[in-house]
Amino acid sequence: VPICIATWAGGGRAGSVIVVLASLFWLLSFGSTHPYSVDFYFYWEGVVMVAVQAAFVLLLTRLRTALANADERFSRVLEELYSAVYVADPDSGQILYANASLARLTGVDPLTLDIDALGERLGLDGDCMPPFVPASAAFVSREARHVASGRWYLLRVGLIPWKAGQRA
Repeated sequence: VPICIATWAGGGRAGSVIVVLASLFWLLSFGSTHPYSVDFYFYWEGVVMVAVQAAFVLLLTRLRTALANADERFSRVLEELYSAVYVADPDSGQILYANASLARLTGVDPLTLDIDALGERLGLDGDCMPPFVPASAAFVSREARHVASGRWYLLRVGLIPWKAGQRA
């Protein structure tokens, strides 16, 4: 567990330091009292232990890097979309994320708006924002008409996992 925590929090170098320290303490603690008849088996056990722990550090480092890259790719895709995309807190109505297309469409920073103000800012008539759906339901689609231009827009809403297990 300490190797896992050190690797996740501090990266591969921190995890490697913990592996070396843990191995040295293991060697000092059990070196004189090992149950093997030949010292070779004790040292072989140490080598195998270090190899397994080093592989664990390597895999955790790669996993952390892959997750960071996936988040970066996902954010880049959302930012490059021509369609306006936002994520809102279903309880407070606060906008948690908005892409550049939504900012261009509204003319303001969407993070300063809530869901109702966003609907007004977009000039969508009536009850334009679809109601939030329960966590078990799929996305709900609905058309909304822009009052000024007469254009129709497809609105899709559904709950997704957000940061720290929060549903948005």
